[in-house]
Amino acid sequence: MKKILSLLMLVIIINTFSAVAMAEVVIKGVQGGTWDFKNQLFMIEGGVEITIDETVITAESLIMDLDKEQIVIKDSAKATLVFDNVEGPIFFYGDQIIVSDEAYFIEEGKITSCDRDIPHYHLLTNRIELYPDDKLVIRGLVYYEGQIPIFYWPYIVIPIGEHSDRGFSLPEIGFGAEEGWYIKNSFNYFFNPSAHGTILADYYTLMGPGVGIRHQYSIAGEGSIYLYTVPRDDINLFQSSLEHRYEIGNFSLLFDGFYHRRLREYGVEMRTDLAFNSRYNTDELTFRVDAQYEADEGSKNGEAWNLKADWRQNLTENLRLVLDGQIQHKDYNIRRRMVNYLAELSYAQGDHTLTGSIQQRYNPDIFEEDVVPNWTSVNRIPEISWQWRNPMNFSGRMQVSVGNYREFPSRVESKRMYSLLELSSRVWRPTSTTSVSYSGNLQAFAYEESLFQAASFYRVGISQRFTTQLQASVNYSRRDVWGATPFRFDKQQPISSVTGQILYRHNNVSLTMYSGYDFITDRFQNLVTQVRINTPKGWSLQGNLTYNINNRTPVSGVAVIGYNPNRSTELKLGGNYLFSVHAWDRIDAKLQFNLTDTVSISYTAIYRPRLDTFTEGRFSLTKELHCRDITLSYDQVKRQVWFQYRIKAFPTMPIRLGGTDQGLLFDFEGLQDLMGVI
Repeated sequence: MKKILSLLMLVIIINTFSAVAMAEVVIKGVQGGTWDFKNQLFMIEGGVEITIDETVITAESLIMDLDKEQIVIKDSAKATLVFDNVEGPIFFYGDQIIVSDEAYFIEEGKITSCDRDIPHYHLLTNRIELYPDDKLVIRGLVYYEGQIPIFYWPYIVIPIGEHSDRGFSLPEIGFGAEEGWYIKNSFNYFFNPSAHGTILADYYTLMGPGVGIRHQYSIAGEGSIYLYTVPRDDINLFQSSLEHRYEIGNFSLLFDGFYHRRLREYGVEMRTDLAFNSRYNTDELTFRVDAQYEADEGSKNGEAWNLKADWRQNLTENLRLVLDGQIQHKDYNIRRRMVNYLAELSYAQGDHTLTGSIQQRYNPDIFEEDVVPNWTSVNRIPEISWQWRNPMNFSGRMQVSVGNYREFPSRVESKRMYSLLELSSRVWRPTSTTSVSYSGNLQAFAYEESLFQAASFYRVGISQRFTTQLQASVNYSRRDVWGATPFRFDKQQPISSVTGQILYRHNNVSLTMYSGYDFITDRFQNLVTQVRINTPKGWSLQGNLTYNINNRTPVSGVAVIGYNPNRSTELKLGGNYLFSVHAWDRIDAKLQFNLTDTVSISYTAIYRPRLDTFTEGRFSLTKELHCRDITLSYDQVKRQVWFQYRIKAFPTMPIRLGGTDQGLLFDFEGLQDLMGVI
C-alpha cells in the first residue's frame, strides 16, 4: 500500500510540475520515492529515465524541487538531445543536471556525438548552460581526441535554434600558393540573440597576420557587418560588407553591400557591389524599388548600375494603375545606357479590359558586347487597348490596340492599329497512348501610308507511346507573314520548322535521339544521340554524340565510363571530343577506392589537351574514425595542401581548406545539359 501511495503522489507531483514548469515531462522506471514536505522535495532512487519534450535524460537518482520549480538529476546523469543542423543526437554527461523552465545546467560535464562507451572524442567542461532555442554557454572547455587534449577555450557561446548556423567553429590549417602556410581562428561571442558574432584572427606565412570581425545584430531589423584586413604595406587587403533586413507590417527592406581592395603587382585591385530592394505590399497597393551597383577596377575597369521601380495600385474595384521605371547603365569598354518607363491605367469589367498606356522600351541587345541591334528603342505615346478574355466561350483572348509609335535610331513615326486573336494551348487525347497539343494566333498590323502586315502562327505537337519502353514526339511550328511594316521592332519573321524526339528505356538501357528541320532555311538541326547503359556488375556508360546532318559530319562527342561495383570503389573516366579540330577538348578522371575498411584514397583531374594543361588535379587520402574522419589533400594545379578534420555530426564545421570544384563531366545530371556547358 505504501508503494502504491508513493507512485500516486509521484503522478500528482509530475502533473503539477509539468503544468507549472515544463511543456511535457514523462518519467519512467520509477519504483517509489521519498517525499520531504518541509522542503517541498520529492526524491527518487534506483534508476530513472526522464523525457522532457524531445530530450531524454537518464540517471540513478532524481530530486524534484517544487519550491524552485526545477529537477536535479544526479549520479551518472546523461542527457540525449537532438538539434537542427546536427546529424544524429548529442550526448551530455555530468555529475548533475539541473532542469528548470528556462535552461539546463550541467556541472563538470562532457559533450560528444560518439555513441561508444568510451567516446573517440569529447569536450570536457566545467559548466554547461543550455537555453533551448537560444544558446549553449560552455565554460572551461577542453577538446580531447581520445585521451589527448588538443584545444582549450575558456569561454564559448554557441547559438542554437534559428541561429545555429552561426555557431562554433574550429581552426582552419592549410597551405596556399599565395598565402603560404596559415592558420585561421574564429572566436565566437554571444551577448544575446540581438548581438553576437565572430572575431577572426589569422596568420599567413607569406602575407602576415589578418584580423576581422563578423557581427550579427538586431537593431531596427536584422543585419550583419563584416570587416577584414591584412595590413601589410605591399598587400593592404581590406574587405567589408553590410547586410541589413527590415520588415514592419506590409513594408520590407534589404540592403547588401560588399567592398574589396588589395594592392597587387599591376596596381590596385578594387571591387564594389551594392544591392538594395524594398517592397510595400497590400491588397490594394504594391510598390517596389530595386537598385544594383558594381564597379570593378583591375580586370574590367568599368562600372554598371541598374535602378528599377514599379507601382501597382487598385484605385477602385475595377480600376488599376501601373507605373514602371528603369534606368540601366554599363560602362565596360563602351558606355551604354537605357531608360525604360511605362504608365498604364486599365479598367476591367468581367472578361473585358480597357487600357491606356504610354511607354518607352529599349532593346536589351544593346548591352551585348558583340551584337549590333537593328533598333535601340521605341516609344508608344499614347496607346489605347481593349482585351476580351475567352470570347464567346473560346479558350483564348482577343485584343485590339491603337497607338502612336516612334522608333530609334530610324526615327520612323507612325500610328499603328494592332489586332490579335489567340487560341490558348490545348491538349486532346484521342487514345490513352496518344496526346495532341495545339495553339495558335492571328495578328494584323495597320499603319499610316496604307502599310499593312499580317501574320498567322500555329503549333501542333503529337506524342505517342508505342510500348512501355518506346515513345516519340513531333512538334511542328509555322508562321506566315504578309505585307510590310515601316518599323524594325515589330517585323514578323516567317517560321516553318519541325522537331522530333525518340525515347527508349528498357531495364538498364536508355536511348534518346532528337533533331529538327527548318523549312525556311532548308537546313536540319543537329542530330543529338544520348545513350546510358548500366550493368548489374557496376559498369556504366554514358555517351552523347552531336551530328551535323547538313554537312554529314560529326560535331562533338562526350563519353563517360564508370565502374562502381560497391560503395567502396568508384572509377570514372570521361572526355569531350571535338571532331572539327580532331582533338580532345577535355578529359576528366575520378578514382576512389578503399585501401582498408577505414582508409580510402581518391584522385580527380580535369585535363585540357589542346592547352596541354590541368585545370584541376586533386589527390586525397581519407581515414575513417567512426564518428569523424580526417582527410589530407593536395591540389597539383593550385599548389595547395590542406588538412580536413570532420566530425560527422557537424558536417558544416570541419577543420579544412580547399578550393571549389570546377564540375566534372560526370557530375552533371544529363549530358544534354552538359553540351551547353562545354
